Amino acid sequence: MNTNIPRIELQSGYSISRVIMGGWQLARGHGPVDENLALQDMRAFVREGITTFDCADIYTGEELIGKFIQEHKSAFVSGSLPPIQIHTKYVPDLDELPTLTKTYTEAIIDRSLKRLGVERLDMVQFHWWDYTVPGYIEVANHLLELKQAGKIRYISAPISDTTIASALSQNADVGGTVRTRLKYVLPAGAAALVFYALSAAFRGQPVQDNAPVLTGDPKGLPILLIPVVIIFLLLKGRHLLHGLLAGLMVGVVLALVFNLMPLSRVFSLDPENFTARSFIIDGISRAVGISFFTILLMGLISTIKASGLLKRLVDFSSQRGRTIKHAEAWISSTVGAAVLLTCHSIVAILTVGEFTKQTGEKINIHRYRRANLLSLVVCTFPFLLPYFIPVILMANTTSSGSSYNIPPVSSLQTGLHNFTSWALLAMVLLAVIAGFGRYSDARSDGGKTGGDRSM
Repeated sequence: MNTNIPRIELQSGYSISRVIMGGWQLARGHGPVDENLALQDMRAFVREGITTFDCADIYTGEELIGKFIQEHKSAFVSGSLPPIQIHTKYVPDLDELPTLTKTYTEAIIDRSLKRLGVERLDMVQFHWWDYTVPGYIEVANHLLELKQAGKIRYISAPISDTTIASALSQNADVGGTVRTRLKYVLPAGAAALVFYALSAAFRGQPVQDNAPVLTGDPKGLPILLIPVVIIFLLLKGRHLLHGLLAGLMVGVVLALVFNLMPLSRVFSLDPENFTARSFIIDGISRAVGISFFTILLMGLISTIKASGLLKRLVDFSSQRGRTIKHAEAWISSTVGAAVLLTCHSIVAILTVGEFTKQTGEKINIHRYRRANLLSLVVCTFPFLLPYFIPVILMANTTSSGSSYNIPPVSSLQTGLHNFTSWALLAMVLLAVIAGFGRYSDARSDGGKTGGDRSM
């Protein structure tokens, strides 16, 4: 049996083969399937160390994988075949999204369990076709309830929101997490507003005498249609790229029709220098530097992740939390270190999520409190330190004011003057050191503590 196939740990105590077997080709709707040959291939995959199978509720493959499991049950028990991991999907139909209920979701999960012939699904990958249709948070909470019932081991989803990531990683409902976060973010927002006002009052610089005078011209109002078009397309479920391209084309047409930009700015040739000129080319040129920086940064991040440094950091921290205060300090510092090393908020949350959950349940830190600490920490450093992409992008936008004698702002200056993130960092310190909000989360959840969960 080949054991050279590398494995990757998704959660503490749960690893999968880095190469997995997909199940799309097992769906008979895509063509004939030789069942015996497919079963032989599955056995060959497992013997070679590819022990993770991917399937779905919509294109099936579950029945055939279930047959393979049943036929080789004795081999799995005896150890002659290594244990396998089954990752299926929950992909509700687009037309069903507005009316989904827990009963419907549980019926789909039960169907997958029956097809596969297992008592618990190793992982359910949750997909939502259109995020402009509300309800995906509620359905995610339904899946969490099924996880608590023992039907699902892990849930994964294409998450791009820190609140969803932190809540799901701690088995907390998103609504309760957001509600209990207000006591942290509202004071931070008020403090930031005061500091912005003081900064404007005492550090504002007068406009230079030779600066061009900006005058309003109603001819520019049609340009406001550009964001309207983009938002409209996004609400209709179109891809962001389609919306941006449509906005660009609409903007060009409006600029030419209302004589806001000469045709030569759209595209022109410079025969003497053998070059083409365009405002689009100028925009791409300005983005080249930050694009290369991003590529190099992602390469560095991948190196750090591959080195196992993050895992060692989490393992080290998991042995240190003895009291609630110490545990919260280790949770906050560990996710802070993770976001500093990965430069990615969601990756940082998912990296330390299981450690945070286990530590919090052992020390009796409420799940809302754990989720909010994770979200608060990862929403500070990425908007303060000069090597994070959001700070670089914010600083880069200031270069467009040079023609109006408005000096560009460096990444360091941008981060230093982000009073909102500084206020959030202060709230984290106040929460961890002074215990602000430590016990109010349990009271808002009916007195439940630690890992208790009632939806």
